Amino acid sequence: MHQYEEEIKDKINSWFDEVRNIAKNEGIYDVKTDIFVDVKSVIESILDYATSKEIDLIVVGTKGRTGLKRLLMGSIANGIVQHAQCPVLLVK
Repeated sequence: MHQYEEEIKDKINSWFDEVRNIAKNEGIYDVKTDIFVDVKSVIESILDYATSKEIDLIVVGTKGRTGLKRLLMGSIANGIVQHAQCPVLLVK
């Protein structure tokens, strides 16, 4: 694994730690996180993972693109919302 990949994973894990701490402060103790690397389809990977692990809720960030930009560029969040078998929370 390249050093920049390790640095990115470290930053992601640090952010996940913050999210888990915020959840704990709100009385939510069972927050699971995972990092995906080297996938062909982000949407498909997330949906397959959610299904195989019987995930209750998918939380995904969105850049808030609308209209023509979203149509031309596609949207991971939109793809997840359209095909997920569980609720999806979009965070802008």
